[in-house]
Amino acid sequence: MVSAPPLHARAFNYVASGTYGTSTNTVTLNVQAPAAAQTLAAMSITLLPGEQQVRLRFRGLVGHTYDVQAATNVVEGPWEKIGETTAGATGRMDFDTDATDYEQRYFRIRTP
Repeated sequence: MVSAPPLHARAFNYVASGTYGTSTNTVTLNVQAPAAAQTLAAMSITLLPGEQQVRLRFRGLVGHTYDVQAATNVVEGPWEKIGETTAGATGRMDFDTDATDYEQRYFRIRTP
């Protein structure tokens, strides 16, 4: 599972007084980065034995679905959606795709 420490954490005390007495408490505020800003990591690319397929393994946010895209030119694209995958309970995603007919091919995942 991907998680990130808070970008900012602040705490303050407050006192509330009323007819029934006084209460002192502490409030802690944690500011998190939006889910889309958290890191998505390519873990591995494996050629499957006896097949012309590769297995892409990524790590993302548990339960989130991502588009898998491919291009033959990493800078100019065009990037084509070749499928989608959803991160499981550990954040891991596996995606198998054909590797035939390409001298070189680049892959990435994006939030839809």
